[in-house]
Amino acid sequence: MKALSWHPHRFMVFVGMVLVFLVFILASLGMYEGALARRLATLEGATRAIASDTTNLPSAVADILHVRHAAVVQYTAGVVTILRAATVLEGDVVTAQSDALAAVYTKITATQLRALPAQGEIVMLGRMQGSVGDIVVLALRLSKSQEILLVAYDAAPLARNVVAAAALPLALFAVLYALGAVLYFYLRFRVRRLTSEQEYVALLAHDMRLPIVGLSWALAFIRSGAKRKGVKREELLFTMEQATTMLDDWMRRVIDHSRESRGGRALPLVRTMLDVREILDNTRAMFMLYAQARGITLAYDTMPEHIPFIGAREVTERAFVQLFSFLMQNDAIAETLTISYRAGKHMHEFTFTGIEPFEASPRGLLIAQELITSQGGAVNVHVEREAPIVTVRIPRGNK
Repeated sequence: MKALSWHPHRFMVFVGMVLVFLVFILASLGMYEGALARRLATLEGATRAIASDTTNLPSAVADILHVRHAAVVQYTAGVVTILRAATVLEGDVVTAQSDALAAVYTKITATQLRALPAQGEIVMLGRMQGSVGDIVVLALRLSKSQEILLVAYDAAPLARNVVAAAALPLALFAVLYALGAVLYFYLRFRVRRLTSEQEYVALLAHDMRLPIVGLSWALAFIRSGAKRKGVKREELLFTMEQATTMLDDWMRRVIDHSRESRGGRALPLVRTMLDVREILDNTRAMFMLYAQARGITLAYDTMPEHIPFIGAREVTERAFVQLFSFLMQNDAIAETLTISYRAGKHMHEFTFTGIEPFEASPRGLLIAQELITSQGGAVNVHVEREAPIVTVRIPRGNK
């Protein structure tokens, strides 16, 4: 199981997001309270305007915005009596003295009316659903202590105004969060791309060191005039020429990658028709001098001249380079590394034998496995007669 790890920077980012969210929540509550207070102040002003002339309620409410109903009631000895009333229906004011109080103001009780303060103070009795619709009710005790003015305003404008004010900070937070998320993923993509590019160049430079070591050995061998069994100078010169050509090609790729890094390409993934035998030959030629310096033979067995494959050239080539580099540098080859080929129904299968048990970290092997897997293939290691065997499978068709 993967061990849990502590990431303080991620924790700080999380805490910062929570704190920012709380700030916006508090701002939203503040906006809500402020909008509600301003809206109620407007309704209180309208209620005082109506209270200035309660003898003719229809004319008093005619010019007041969002009024649904107004009534002057009298509370005496526990009995509530409607003295005057006016209902606004589709812009027209209708006198309705016979309206039942309970039908319009469904939540008003005699206790609430009895508890109203002295003249001049307006009290909000709440939001309710009555016969005139969804309303907000304000009450005011008139100069005659037994008369009370009830005014019902349409609740929808009040709700819209308050909700819009409260939602503004949250909407701003959502926009900032979305922008932050876009910025985060963009920066994450940039970092991963640059890291992948730098890792590619670093591994490429590391892999090129092996042919350079082989070239240095070959030059020293030729200059010394010494003789070594199985090494002919003509073949050595030919191998040096191949290695030099490959190194020049790889250096060109490093330069191209450096130039194209601004274009957003971390690794070239263009799939074209390739010849795996050619890629294998080029990779083998790069390591041939190093192998000869170590007394190792790189041999083919049952290898056809052409092995067609549709895939990304540099990814496939890098996978074989990583595999060869791992086997060479970790002393995993006894004397001869034999590469054999078998054509399966759907896969090209390459088998690497002559490998000794290794204890080093299989980083190069894992990188090769990851790259081959990205092309639809697989790299497997199994033990046969106490000797490891590496098998590389590459799909024959285009996937």
